[in-house]
Amino acid sequence: MDDLWDRLKTLEGRTLHTVTRGKAFDVISVDQARRVVVVAPQISGISRTIRRGELERAAELGSISSLTPGQVKASKVSAWSSAYVVGLLHAAYGVSTD
Repeated sequence: MDDLWDRLKTLEGRTLHTVTRGKAFDVISVDQARRVVVVAPQISGISRTIRRGELERAAELGSISSLTPGQVKASKVSAWSSAYVVGLLHAAYGVSTD
């Protein structure tokens, strides 16, 4: 899963969008030492910390290109940040959300 972390690192400082609602969020930091990604929805500016394990488990659920926040939430991988997890994975692997 080091490839995933390398891909996520390239997203640092970028603005991404959630897959289903298109809500903008900023990737504040990708911290390998702490094993977290910090994002902040632009609407609230309140940061959320997503653990590396959440991202890795979500990536293992199946095809990333068809992964949805509902699937991530239903699998109990990430109940509170599923939209951001999927947005990060789609961006990391170049999945178009159009």
